[in-house]
Amino acid sequence: MLEHLTKRFTINQREIEKEAIKRVAPKIAELNTAKQLEVGLTAKGQPVRPAYADSTKRYKRRKGQPVDRVTLRDTGRFHNTFKVIADDTDIMIQTNLELQRGFNLSDHLAGRYKDILGLTDESITELVTKVKPVFIELVKDALVTQ
Repeated sequence: MLEHLTKRFTINQREIEKEAIKRVAPKIAELNTAKQLEVGLTAKGQPVRPAYADSTKRYKRRKGQPVDRVTLRDTGRFHNTFKVIADDTDIMIQTNLELQRGFNLSDHLAGRYKDILGLTDESITELVTKVKPVFIELVKDALVTQ
């Protein structure tokens, strides 16, 4: 008798996960730039090093920008290139800012300043609070449409 009351639901969990990440991707980029780099922190929660050179500090002072920490922000173009990609196994933060004559600022900064792409444990905790309701809603939608 119970066989007649059984319905099997099939959802593609990985596709739902990818869609949830896609929907909160701007928040991930914001956490990396505004919450971490703006306050001078790497993905490991450590200060971004090495410190700015004296000439960079003078330049940033003239522009009214902070010099007590490394933010990797001048015009905002670098931070604005942060992009989040989710594939079948990973969530990646990428940046690509190519300046004139083939000079890639993103490659230069990633080589000079380690661990600038990624989220701290604190940012990951904050991200979970944002992605969880999105994920739940996507699961509900998938179940309702079956």
